[in-house]
Amino acid sequence: MKALRLSVGAVVLMTACAHDAPTGVTKNLVKPPALIELDSLRGVDGGAVPCCGVSGGALSFYYPVRDTPTVETPGAGVLPRACVIGVPNGVLINPRGGWAIAANGDTIPMFGCTDGEYNLTTQSLSGGHDSVVSAGYFTWTADSLWHSGVLVLADSTVGDTVTLTLTGLTASVPLAGHTYAFHVVHGF
Repeated sequence: MKALRLSVGAVVLMTACAHDAPTGVTKNLVKPPALIELDSLRGVDGGAVPCCGVSGGALSFYYPVRDTPTVETPGAGVLPRACVIGVPNGVLINPRGGWAIAANGDTIPMFGCTDGEYNLTTQSLSGGHDSVVSAGYFTWTADSLWHSGVLVLADSTVGDTVTLTLTGLTASVPLAGHTYAFHVVHGF
């Protein structure tokens, strides 16, 4: 896949001139599931998958679907404001791969929006349907030079909140009494 090198003033795929664009609030702008990032489960509690009764799983991130401010963008139409992301000069973006490389070479996950919804699912070794381990809302911000990012997961089922600093393309996520290891596999 080809990556894009963006210059000063350029913004990720769904952006441009957001500060000049009219804004509004739209209900359910994007209907679920509109996936923006997919991370593959690689381990549970220090063991590689398959282990611990789990054969696989995913941490999936979706566009915001609740009432959200919107902006008009050239070429992409009306988008949630959270999905219009500016990047600094020299950052290499691969939206399909789900990652960004800072000017100094640091690689971090590249979410298509700064907030939205997430689901953490696992599949048991005995087969069957995926089980939802955690679901709720996320926020994501990159530091000013895109050397790292902060991901906050707020579980709406049990009320847990986890804050992670992301560097590289793997993350350990402590949720629901376990620590899940994920690797970025796809952006959308």
